[in-house]
Amino acid sequence: MIASEQLFKLIKSLNKQEKRYFQLFSATNREGSTYTLLFEAINKQEVYNETVIKKRFHSQKFIEQLPVAKHNLYKAILKSMNQYHAAHSLEIQLKELLFSVEFQFEKTLYDGANKSLSKAKDLANIYEKHEILLRILKWEKKLMNVSNSKKNNLQEAKKIFEQEQETINKLNNTSHYALLHKEIALIVSSQAHLRTEKEKKEVQKLLQHPLLKNINQALTFDSKTFFYQIQSYYYRLMEDNEKSNTYRETLLKLWEDYPHFIKENPGVYIPIVQNLMNVQLDKRQYDAFNLTSDKLKNLQPTSEADKLLLFLAYYPGKLTYYVNTLKPKDAYIITEAENAFQQFENKLRDDHVILFYYLFSLSHFMTGNFKSSLRWINTTLNSKKLEARPDVGSVVLLMNLIVHFELKNFDHMDYIVKSTYRSLLKMERLYEFEKTILLFLRGLPVNNSPREVLVAFGKLKNQLKVLENNPYENKAFKYFDFTSWLESKIENVSFASVVIKNTK
Repeated sequence: MIASEQLFKLIKSLNKQEKRYFQLFSATNREGSTYTLLFEAINKQEVYNETVIKKRFHSQKFIEQLPVAKHNLYKAILKSMNQYHAAHSLEIQLKELLFSVEFQFEKTLYDGANKSLSKAKDLANIYEKHEILLRILKWEKKLMNVSNSKKNNLQEAKKIFEQEQETINKLNNTSHYALLHKEIALIVSSQAHLRTEKEKKEVQKLLQHPLLKNINQALTFDSKTFFYQIQSYYYRLMEDNEKSNTYRETLLKLWEDYPHFIKENPGVYIPIVQNLMNVQLDKRQYDAFNLTSDKLKNLQPTSEADKLLLFLAYYPGKLTYYVNTLKPKDAYIITEAENAFQQFENKLRDDHVILFYYLFSLSHFMTGNFKSSLRWINTTLNSKKLEARPDVGSVVLLMNLIVHFELKNFDHMDYIVKSTYRSLLKMERLYEFEKTILLFLRGLPVNNSPREVLVAFGKLKNQLKVLENNPYENKAFKYFDFTSWLESKIENVSFASVVIKNTK
């Protein structure tokens, strides 16, 4: 039976048009009144409450078998949505064509079955739907067996056999590339930058796979997509942004040369655009970044899954762009992103949630709004999700210290330093860079003279400059511009003014 929470979530996920269509659909069903009553009652609830449902419909016969009624309602909703989205979903169109083939075959209407099958095969080939293509080829063999014409029957059988083998090879090829892609994508999702030689060697070993030698090994559009994505991820991790950028541009061109794939699967296209945006941000190619980000801004996804992907792709890039440039006209993006985040937060993975917490805290810090920055930092630290993104979590812990310093919360500094040390140690993120920041803030008493504080800042800046040249210690600078912050303290100017000066 369908769990009540599943049914509740399904109903709440429907948009206004989908709900209206279901009501029309249920009106044509003999159990429609039951569906409509139960559907509307659940739809009005903010939190599912079965006690209220039972009390409201105590006189209705269906309440005696409520689990069955909920199960049937769930199936009815899915069936109605299947019909509603049939015109927009290629998968559903192909399934309906195959149903037509089966129906006509059983009625011995072989000419009609062949026509439906031919249409299905054309679509499957255009969109490279290899799994469905195997089913189509199976039907071709069945129809060939009942054909009146025996001419070239063996030749046709061989042709279908060859197509089956080719399709199976393509499916295997795509599956292998998908596995390789998953392997490197997991590395990227847990840590955007490598911090040890061991991590670097593990990624280098991955690229030695025979399928990653050249693009000619990729037999399908999906395989080519995976190949370029893997290469771009690899060179980004290796800090070779030139090559990473080249592969991402090539991948984007591949998709834009076949726009029917974008229309059919925007969920793959969106991250492709996002990845190019990331490289352009790294290279400070801000004009190119704005042009690329506009591709996402102008995209109109229809499914909730694609809307979520668009949110994840667009706002981290735009927030990072604002943090890097601090143009007053772009400050609107902070509030816009925070409002959008409220709509999607409960649907996000922990690593995505931590990333947004960090970006919001950093954006407010850059504008000098330290209280708002601290609010997001506290939200991060209280969420118990830091382990999902240890690279981001370690920087947020250090930002917490710096924000308290900016707010002059010196009485709590020693406790916060000790707490931060324990957290970093637990996360296994206590590198030389983190130790240097902790020792500095712990050794900066409140009663130091302004001149002594200035000397201490200068000393720390020199220490960090050394670490900036260490490939395994400089990753933290990519998340927070510690050097510019120190310059702002030494020169007694705003952090933002130093960042703007350094980006010119």
